[in-house]
Amino acid sequence: RGSDIVSLHVPLEREGLHPTVHLIDSKRLGSDGNRDKILINSSRGAVVDNAALREALEAGRLRAAVLDVWENEPDIDLRLLQLVDISTPHIAGYSADGKARGTMMAVRAVAEALDLPRKDWSPAGIPEPEGGLVYECEAGEDLVEMALLASYDILADDAALRAHPENFEYLRGHYPVRREAPAWTLRLHGADEAKADVLRKLG
Repeated sequence: RGSDIVSLHVPLEREGLHPTVHLIDSKRLGSDGNRDKILINSSRGAVVDNAALREALEAGRLRAAVLDVWENEPDIDLRLLQLVDISTPHIAGYSADGKARGTMMAVRAVAEALDLPRKDWSPAGIPEPEGGLVYECEAGEDLVEMALLASYDILADDAALRAHPENFEYLRGHYPVRREAPAWTLRLHGADEAKADVLRKLG
């Protein structure tokens, strides 16, 4: 039966033993057995055949789809944009923490290759979003969801792309500071140690 949720994190390989271009194609999306499945792509746009995905969503052969990457960026399929459940403009790696990690890995790799003294370098002073990094909330049924959305409101990115898909590159180039969940401090009001423990394990 396969997985109920498929999340793609592969490079775009056109040749070799394991090509990934249209890894998810009309054949994989054509079965009615996919009706309860969710597809997430934050790897490369062409890993999913966007035309086949559009057809599968129009036919109701997929429960949901979430896309951060698209074929033919920045000229994305506007019909597909209206069909997916969550859409973002290729910004999955655009958190301040992700950029800092990428810079750290590059600096350390160059230092290692050239035998320079920055083999353990780490960036300092990662910027904070407007309003800071403390989230105050009351314990309740939707505590975990609220806390995660406080660290990243993905629906705001979705709304921005849907409102102005023609600004795909602008939305990427002017992306606001976003920090990942472990950078945040949660101040929980009300006793709910079980949910607090879940949040600790999530970072």
